[in-house]
Amino acid sequence: MKQFLSLLLLFCCFPLLAQSDKLIQKKDSLYAALRKSAPDTTRVSIYLNLSYAYAKINKDSILPLAIKARDLAKSLRYLRGEAEANRQIGKQYSLLGNSDLALSYLETAAQQFQQANYAQGTVATYIVFADYYEKKGKLESSKRYLTLAEQLSKKIRYFKGEANVVRRIGGLYLQQSKYDSAQVYHFKSLKIASKNKYFEGIALAQNHIAVVYDMQGNSTKALEYYQQALKTARANDLVSLQGTILNNIGIIYQNKGELLKALEYQNKALKIGEKLNFPQLVAHATSNISSIQTELQNTDKALELQSKAANINKELDEIGTLKDNLLDIALIHFKKKELKEAELTARKALEIAKQTNDLRTQSGVYELLANIEKDKGNFERALYYTDTFRTIRDSIHSIQKFKTTAELEAKYQNELKQTKINLLQKDNLLQQANIEQQSTLKQYFIIVLALLSVIVALLFNRYRLKSKSYFALQEQNDLLEAKNNEIQDKNKRIELLYDEMQHRFKNNLQLIESLMKLQAQQPQMDSNAQLILQESQNRIATISMLQQYLNQSNQHGQIKLVDYLTDIAEHLKISFQFDSIFSFHESEISVKSDKAIPIGLIVNELITNAIKYAFKSNTGQIFIRTALFTNEISLQINDTGSGFVPETGIGSGLMLVKGLSQQLRATMQIDTEQGSTFNFQIPI
Repeated sequence: MKQFLSLLLLFCCFPLLAQSDKLIQKKDSLYAALRKSAPDTTRVSIYLNLSYAYAKINKDSILPLAIKARDLAKSLRYLRGEAEANRQIGKQYSLLGNSDLALSYLETAAQQFQQANYAQGTVATYIVFADYYEKKGKLESSKRYLTLAEQLSKKIRYFKGEANVVRRIGGLYLQQSKYDSAQVYHFKSLKIASKNKYFEGIALAQNHIAVVYDMQGNSTKALEYYQQALKTARANDLVSLQGTILNNIGIIYQNKGELLKALEYQNKALKIGEKLNFPQLVAHATSNISSIQTELQNTDKALELQSKAANINKELDEIGTLKDNLLDIALIHFKKKELKEAELTARKALEIAKQTNDLRTQSGVYELLANIEKDKGNFERALYYTDTFRTIRDSIHSIQKFKTTAELEAKYQNELKQTKINLLQKDNLLQQANIEQQSTLKQYFIIVLALLSVIVALLFNRYRLKSKSYFALQEQNDLLEAKNNEIQDKNKRIELLYDEMQHRFKNNLQLIESLMKLQAQQPQMDSNAQLILQESQNRIATISMLQQYLNQSNQHGQIKLVDYLTDIAEHLKISFQFDSIFSFHESEISVKSDKAIPIGLIVNELITNAIKYAFKSNTGQIFIRTALFTNEISLQINDTGSGFVPETGIGSGLMLVKGLSQQLRATMQIDTEQGSTFNFQIPI
C-alpha cells in the first residue's frame, strides 16, 4: 500500500505542484499585469494563468477565472484561448463531479483546438479526458484517450508529450496489476525521453520502472532504477522529483527491515519538501518517518509526526490520505494503551472512509475497534465489531472477484460482438463481390463480342491485301532485322567500352590510394604530412565507394544514400581506429551521383575534423542522422567533443565543406553549445 500511495504522489502531486508553485509566486505580478493590460489576448492568458495558480490556494476561484478567460476570448474571436479556457472549465467540472458539463466542455475544447490547428492543445485535452475516466474507474476509456494522445504526439513530433503519455498508459496497466504491460510502456517512455534528451522524462520513467519492480517484489531491481532516477534528477536539478524518489527508496528500505537507512532517506525527502514548500511531500515523508518510529518503539515521536502529517493533509483537503493518517494515529494510541484517544481518532477515520466508500480503511478501523473493546472488557461489542470487520473483508474479496468475473465477461461479450460484426462484414463483402462479378461478366461478354466482330473484319481485309503486300513486307522485315543486328552490335561495343572505363577508373583510384598509403608509411614523413595523406586517402575512398555503388545500381545513376554514408562511417572508423561513430536514418533516401559526391565528402570532412580536433583521445561519440522531407533532405553531423569555435576554426576542411554546401545549394547551421553540431538542409 505504501508503494501505491507513493505512486499516486508521483502521478498527481508532482506535475501539478511544479506548475502551481511557480504561478503562486507570480500571483501578485499577474494581478498587476491584469490591471495594466487592455482587454486583448494577453488578458485571456493572465486569467488562465491565475486559474492555474489558484489550484492549490483557493479552488473556488478557478472556475470564475476560467469563465472570464473563455468569455473574453470568445468576444475577441481568439479561438485557441477559448479552447484553453473550455478545457480548464471542463477539468474543474470533472473535479466537482458534474460529468455532463465536464464532457461537454472537453469535447468543445477538442473541436476548437482542431479548428485552430493547435495539436498540442488537442493532446492536452485528450489527457484531461483520460483523467476524467480514470477518476471514474473506467480505465479502458482512459487508456483509449491516452492512446489517441500518444498517436497525435508522435505524428507532430511532440516528444515530451509522447514520453509522458506513454508513461501514463503504463500507470493504468499498473493499477490493473498488469505488471508486464506496465513495464513495456515505461521502458518505451524511457527510450523516447532518452532519444530526445528529455531529462525529466528520463528520471520519471526510471522511477516508474522501479515502482513496478517494487510491486512485483523485486526490491533489488527497484533500488537499481530508483538510484538511476535519483542520479538523473540530481544531474538536471530536478529537486522536487529528487524528494519523491528519496521517499520511495526509504519505503523500500523500511520494507526490507533496514529502518535506520529508511529513516535517512525519508529525512532527506522531508528536507527537500520543506525547502520547496512542497506540502504533499512533507506530509508523505512525515507519515513514513512516523511509521518507522513506531517500528523503533518511539511511539511518542511517531504520534507527534503522524499528527503533523494529518494536519497538513487536512489543510490541503486531501481526505483520502487524511483517513490513513487518522487510522495510523489511532493505532499508535492503542499501542500506548490510550484506548479513549484511539477510539475517538478511529471513529474520525471511519467517518471519512464511509464518505469516500473506502472499504479497506473501514475494515482496518473495525478491526481496531474490536481490539479496543476487547481490551476494555466489552466482549459483546468486540464480537459485533469483529463480525463487521469480517463482513467488510469478505465484501472486499467478493468485489474483487466480481470485478475479475465482470472484466472476463465483458471481454468475452466484446470479442463475440466483434466476431459477429466481422462475419456480417464478410457476408456483405461477398454479396457485393457477387453482384460486381455478375456485372463484370456481362460487360466482358459484350466487349468480347465486339472484339470478335472487329477481328473477323480485320482478318477478311488482311486476306485481301496479303497477296499484294507479301513481298513488300518481306523486304521490309529483312531490312529491319539487319538494322536491329547492327544496333545490337553497337550496344555491345558501348557496354564493353563502359565496363572497361569503369574498371580503369576504379583501378586508378585504388592505385592513387595505394601510392598515398605507401608514401605515408615512409619513415622520413612527419605526422602532419601523414595526416594530410590519410585525409586525402579518405576523400578518394569516399569517391571510390560511390563509384562502386554506381556500378551496382539498377536505378539509372541513383544510389542509396543511407548505405553510402554508413560505409563512409565504417571506413573512417577503421582508418582512424575510432569506434564510436553512429548512424541514424529515418527512411531510405536515393540520390543522384552529382548530389551523393558532395554529401559524402561533407560527411568525410566533418567526421575527420571531429576526430582530429574535438577529442583529446580516441574516446567520444559522433552521430550521423538523415531524414527525408517533401522538398529536402536533412543531414546532421554532431559530436560530444570540446566544441568548434567559428572565429578560430576556419580551415581548409571547413572551407571545403562550405564550398560543397554551396554546390548543393544547401543551408548550413552550426551549433557549438554541446559539442559541435552541423545541420544541412539539402534541396531535392
